[in-house]
Amino acid sequence: SGKSISVLGEDRETTIVDADTSGRPFTFDGDDQHTLALSGFTFTNGVSGGIYIIGSEIDLYELIVKENTSGGSGAGIYIKNSVGELSHVDILDNEIPNGPVASGGGISTSSSQLILHHMNVRNNYAPTSGGGAAFGGWGGGSTYIYNSTFSGNGTLYDGSAISGSNIILSNVTVTDNPAYNSTLSGDNWTIINSIIWDNIVETNSENDVEVKVTGTLNISHTNLSGGADNIHASNQDEFNLGEGNVDIDPLFVDGENGDYHLSDLSPLISAAATEVTIDS
Repeated sequence: SGKSISVLGEDRETTIVDADTSGRPFTFDGDDQHTLALSGFTFTNGVSGGIYIIGSEIDLYELIVKENTSGGSGAGIYIKNSVGELSHVDILDNEIPNGPVASGGGISTSSSQLILHHMNVRNNYAPTSGGGAAFGGWGGGSTYIYNSTFSGNGTLYDGSAISGSNIILSNVTVTDNPAYNSTLSGDNWTIINSIIWDNIVETNSENDVEVKVTGTLNISHTNLSGGADNIHASNQDEFNLGEGNVDIDPLFVDGENGDYHLSDLSPLISAAATEVTIDS
């Protein structure tokens, strides 16, 4: 029978697991039957990624994952064949160097059903796609993200901030992710009450856009720089541009220094939907 395993540090700022560029700070194989609670650590300086989890029911919270590298997907965190939740996790400055076909500089998932909230995914890099995050992988899965920020992430191709399939964003800020092709990419997305702002570096063709999605795309009550012109939806029959979308400066408190809270003068404060229902 499966076991419930808790690995709890005293404080994520002071309890540091430093791989010293000699391996990976944390690995867990749940053998498709174990549950894992992981909290209160900083994982850093891994050369095969920061956290690797497979076949588990997970609860990851109050963590910092920073300055790890990998030759494959998921330099910060890699999760496969798992279900569960990540909350209050900072994923910072993780990198997959140019060369391999790899995605998800900050976090990469495959065949997993995950909820992420209060995430800070910043300054991560992957060469192929999903500079900040790549969800779904070859095995599919679904990801629901809310109350989170993606900033400063990059990639050479699509999805400077996020790439993947079957993704829901709600109350998510995606900004300052230098995008040369697209900021958000993949298939089957829903975006609600979010800010996607000022990511495109330069426009070289009509396909250089903030959002590039195949399959179903639903967007409502979202501030999207460039508006509908900055969306490339390959299947217009499944593209639903809903109510409440705007294209206005969000007036962050101090975006230049990474404070993406809305200032008291922001026109977005009263623009969000008051109630959101998401079908299972």
